[in-house]
Amino acid sequence: MLREITASKRTEGAFERRWYQDDQFDLYVWFDNEGAITHFQLAYDKPTVEKALDWKHSDGFMHYRVNQYVGEAVGSLTPLLILDPVFPKQRVIHHFDGSSSGIDIGVAAFVSRMLRRAPSVYYKDDKMKWPAAGVLAGALFLIWRIFR
Repeated sequence: MLREITASKRTEGAFERRWYQDDQFDLYVWFDNEGAITHFQLAYDKPTVEKALDWKHSDGFMHYRVNQYVGEAVGSLTPLLILDPVFPKQRVIHHFDGSSSGIDIGVAAFVSRMLRRAPSVYYKDDKMKWPAAGVLAGALFLIWRIFR
C-alpha cells in the first residue's frame, strides 16, 4: 500500500513535490503554486528491473527503464533513465489502483486517469527529435549554400 514519505526536503523557490512509496512503486508528484499537478513520475517493478513512466504537463509521456550502475570499483552511481519502448499499461494500472487507496484521493485519481491515457508503446525519445531536426536543418542549409 502506497504511503507518503514526508522526510523529503523542499528547495527554496522549487515547486512542491510529494513522494509516495511501497514495495512495488515510487510515485513523485510535482505541483505548481496553485496546487495543480504539473509532473509525475511513477517508478514500478522495483524489486526486479525497475521502470518509470514520466508525465510532464509541457512534454507529455515517456517510458524508461531505470539502469542501476553498481560496481565494486566505482560504487553506486546515479541511476540512468533509458528509453523503454513497452509500457505494460494494464498491469501497472491494476497494481496502482490497488495500491493507491491510502494516498491523497486527488493525486490517486489524477495519476490513475493519466495512466489510462498513456501510450503502451514508445518508439523513440521524443525529447531528442528537435535537437536532431536542428542538426539536420543546419546540415541541409550548409549543403544548399555550398552548391548554390
